[in-house]
Amino acid sequence: RVQGQGKDLQAFAIALRYGVEAPVKPYLTARPLDQIWMETIVAYVISDGIGPQAGALRRHQVAGRVVNPATAEPVSAVEVVLTARSVWIEFQGQDSYPMCHIEVVGLSVDGCKAHAEANNYTGFSFGLSPSGFTMGCCFKTQDPEALLTGLVEQSTVVLYVLQPGGYTVHSNTTALGVYAVLMPTGLADITFYKTGYEPRSLSVDVRDNIQLGGPADIYLQQVAVVMVWRVELSWSSHTPVDLDAHAFDAWDCHTYFSNRKCQHVNSHGLTVTLDRDNRDVLYGKETMTFHQWPCDSFEAANNGYKDIRSCLAHYWVQMFSHHGFADVNAKVTVFRQGILVQELELPKPSTQTELFWVGITFDWSTSQLAVIQNRAGEADIVESLMGYRLPPERQVRRLMSSSARRLQTEAAGAKSQIAPPWLELLRKDFQDEKATPKSQEEARRLTEASKYEGMCSNSSLDLRTLTGKAMLFTREETPDKILFRNCLTDRPPYPVNDWAMYLDVPDDGAVEVQLPYLTSFTWYETSYTSIFVHGNGFITFDKPSRDRNGDMDSHYARTGISALAFDMAPHYPGASIRYEAETFDEIDPRVIITYQDVPAFGNREEKNSFQIVLFLASSHVVVSWQKVSDVAAFSAAVGVSPGMFGSKSRDLDPNWWPWACEAYCGDLTRHFWLEECDDAELGDGDGCSSECKVETGWTCNQRNLDNLLFRQLMVDKCQPAACGNGIRETTEECDDTG
Repeated sequence: RVQGQGKDLQAFAIALRYGVEAPVKPYLTARPLDQIWMETIVAYVISDGIGPQAGALRRHQVAGRVVNPATAEPVSAVEVVLTARSVWIEFQGQDSYPMCHIEVVGLSVDGCKAHAEANNYTGFSFGLSPSGFTMGCCFKTQDPEALLTGLVEQSTVVLYVLQPGGYTVHSNTTALGVYAVLMPTGLADITFYKTGYEPRSLSVDVRDNIQLGGPADIYLQQVAVVMVWRVELSWSSHTPVDLDAHAFDAWDCHTYFSNRKCQHVNSHGLTVTLDRDNRDVLYGKETMTFHQWPCDSFEAANNGYKDIRSCLAHYWVQMFSHHGFADVNAKVTVFRQGILVQELELPKPSTQTELFWVGITFDWSTSQLAVIQNRAGEADIVESLMGYRLPPERQVRRLMSSSARRLQTEAAGAKSQIAPPWLELLRKDFQDEKATPKSQEEARRLTEASKYEGMCSNSSLDLRTLTGKAMLFTREETPDKILFRNCLTDRPPYPVNDWAMYLDVPDDGAVEVQLPYLTSFTWYETSYTSIFVHGNGFITFDKPSRDRNGDMDSHYARTGISALAFDMAPHYPGASIRYEAETFDEIDPRVIITYQDVPAFGNREEKNSFQIVLFLASSHVVVSWQKVSDVAAFSAAVGVSPGMFGSKSRDLDPNWWPWACEAYCGDLTRHFWLEECDDAELGDGDGCSSECKVETGWTCNQRNLDNLLFRQLMVDKCQPAACGNGIRETTEECDDTG
């Protein structure tokens, strides 16, 4: 391994190539390894006694780059372990050791390989046995390099040499995220390790030098947390009520409706996030997520961390009601890494209109619930939960209205009859940001919104598992709510026809598309005659949105469908968004929006392909994913939203309602998307097969009105496809009535 300027390296290469004392393999092309232009590293393997026939056994450079998909930045100090697999290498000719350790006839080449591996032979020659009538294997025990020395070309003999696996090389990535090693020819497994990152592995076929930008590059996802806690506050009531989740951490940071995120990203950090704020509703849910790094309570207590004195965070609930809490059913549910660990029913005192419930103390040094109290009372129980007075306003990091600032605080340690400063601040924020609706119309709207239910993916769902899948959302109405049920299948997407329209969608923009004439699409309870197709992986119905975020708040703020909602770049070359209306189907016409190779913004290699289908008659939706990038899996949202403040929400379970994806052929109803047709019969030859597929030369796009019963159902009437009838049928590319 040498380093220097070009002429010095050239002289060194010439000496190696023609030197008598140190013959080298003939592959001597020097390649730079992403270093500064004045410098390059050239590595050669010098071996004794190997002739030119040993070219296949030479080692090749394997170079790659490790990148964080969330930031597109290189990841340094990654431990890279490369392990070679066993591989058989074939040479035409007779080796220099014609004698056999043992000869076996009647075996195939694969049989000889299996016999050699089972008996630890280094290789074998395959050709006619000495008798000259049968192909045989001449097994060898010599070192592979010795076998290849003096290899004599012979057309009737093939020498197979086993390059054993297990050869391992350890390396580390540089500050540029680059690694480079030498590996023998054949398959190699590469594993990447770094503390705080998810370990990953890949396999490469080493047949030549592998350079940066090749198959040895990889994304290494940072493990944001060691432990994830999710605390769900849910309630129902006969009258509107407001329950608010609060958390207070060791940095004196307060997470609540006016400050919905406290983030401390360091070796012992903690991030607390509140997903939404439900106010004055009959049904409500607020979810608070704790992402914790390792924290040492001894270090914290002894000033080892400098910024905190404990590894504790406290959770409580604040309640507002004009009618008391006798009819309020509320509970707090705690999940650790997605597993239920605690569920508490909140007490229901009936006399007060404002109170607090406590509460839980999280100790993220042990990843345990340190304190659990299930009681309600005045504001002082919050401070008793924590064991100290809440700090005054100037020390609490939060978003606060100007009218709430500069309240006088009581002297340190003094007993006062007035409310604590932090409680006064909460009341100010409540008046400014959560005031009672100013009109009965607003109150009616909030009550109405509570009957709608949306859904959205959370951080525990790996969206990469949706690749190659399709999700069906079926609209359902129950006596108390309107929602979408969903199921997951392997059904492929609709093919994109040549006549599908290209949409010129700008970055962070949208294009409004009119639905086919005299059709509309009902979303929850509102019918729309147009849709807005956005470049960031979602569609809306009421208005366009320039939001490019994939978080839960952004999803629920939009009235529409998040297929893979995050910051994408539809304007990059090679990306396309296409729209197609299929109106020839009388039973359930549809519109199809297809996103093809749309990359993440700022990363052209992270491409995504997926499709959204709206069935206009039934108001059902199908989303299918063909390609989900690592960046999308980390930051995108998937789900449906009514776009109304105060509506219910649930975490997306990919296969929540599996029965919706079941269809029974011949049951008098064509189940759109799951069946191509259903003519209420199970026979073949009538246009609709026994498997409910349209038969060649037929079309089944019309509703059967011949039968009184069929008129009430979704039964197909099949007839031979006819050119010139003005209907572009399934087997036709066009039909202009001519």
